[in-house]
Amino acid sequence: MDVGMTEMITQDDINNAKAVFSLQSELMEYLLLKIMHSLQEPIGSLTLKIALDKWGFNVGTATIGRSLKIMDSYGYTYQVANKGRMLTDMGVQKVQHMQNLVTERNLGLKIVEASKARKDNISDLIDLMVARKTIECQAIRLAAAKAEEKDLKEINWALMQHRMIVDRKLSPAGAGLDFHIMIVRASKNRFMEAVVKLLAYEERNIEFKTLKLSTFAHAAAYVDKHREIFDALMARDADNAERLMSEHFDNMIDTLILDLK
Repeated sequence: MDVGMTEMITQDDINNAKAVFSLQSELMEYLLLKIMHSLQEPIGSLTLKIALDKWGFNVGTATIGRSLKIMDSYGYTYQVANKGRMLTDMGVQKVQHMQNLVTERNLGLKIVEASKARKDNISDLIDLMVARKTIECQAIRLAAAKAEEKDLKEINWALMQHRMIVDRKLSPAGAGLDFHIMIVRASKNRFMEAVVKLLAYEERNIEFKTLKLSTFAHAAAYVDKHREIFDALMARDADNAERLMSEHFDNMIDTLILDLK
């Protein structure tokens, strides 16, 4: 075996795996399965030890042997005469499942990191709005078809809260975001909802730190636009609802671009 294949695994990969598989036995099982899946040829305890040593896991061949016997009992591996072990079809499925868990965690962290603003708050806010527009224009089409009565009541409640904040001349920072989140929730697409919640959280942070945004001066107009969007949603008019949502975001983005200049 060419243990140089272990060089394809970075320290970040190991850290991500450690975060998912907190038990040492689970982590070692994952790494052993990953090695065997990569090689697709019989492999013994000594060769597996060499690979694990390169990753900084100093375990004996006896420990590895016991782990392999446990994986045999689970149906993940099988003995090939005196040449070593290979993965069964169930073992292949197991390592792919474990890899998916690691990948999902890593992607989740990247999404969270990408949602965080940097020093240029307004520039970041523009990028954030562009991302939200892409998602929410599709989400409202889904909501027009899938929103239930309770969803529409929640959206209307958020709209009334937004109107109250504007009428009382309270701080407009973050106002209206609940209206948008409720619409995405009504789309019944949990991935869209999760991403928009992350973006909305960061938008609130930016707006509270940037108190002179021109968009605040348009708060009353935005409430009126929200009312139009809600009316289109109530009418189950997906085309009109999407058009109004797109116009709403374009207006906010154009105003932020003026702030940036």
